[in-house]
Amino acid sequence: ENELGFYKMFLLLLGTLTLILVFILVVMIRSSITHSFDIFKTSIERSARGDIQSINYNFSKQTELGVMGVELNKLFTQMNQFMIEINSAISNATNGVFDVVVNKKGLKGEFLVVANNIVHSIELLKNQEDNKQHEHLTAQLTELNMNTAESLDVIQTNLKTNIGNLKNV
Repeated sequence: ENELGFYKMFLLLLGTLTLILVFILVVMIRSSITHSFDIFKTSIERSARGDIQSINYNFSKQTELGVMGVELNKLFTQMNQFMIEINSAISNATNGVFDVVVNKKGLKGEFLVVANNIVHSIELLKNQEDNKQHEHLTAQLTELNMNTAESLDVIQTNLKTNIGNLKNV
């Protein structure tokens, strides 16, 4: 009976110790997963607010969540670079500088489609600017031509008057 009591107590302590170890292991795994989800959730929330420049978490590729995080970082990097390219190209085009176009290196999918549309729009703006400058130069030439014609009329009138005066003399 003493021996049976010992085994009962031993099994109870062993079971309790195993339960405590399992509980600690579960808490550690849970906190690891929860921490990764919190980081992932924070990056999604920040990107939804438009803050993608400073998002660059170091995700581990060992889990599915880590792989998603790495790909999310790639997406944020591509979006950030794309926005810089767009802002630069549009600002330059607005200021009449059409030489700098959107760098399409590394762009894929819809980003590439949008980049091509922006390049096309900037080319249209350049053509409009060229046409505007052409029209302005044409207007200036027309004005100079009219001024020259008027001057020639004045000169011819003065010549006729001078010739007439010379004949009278």
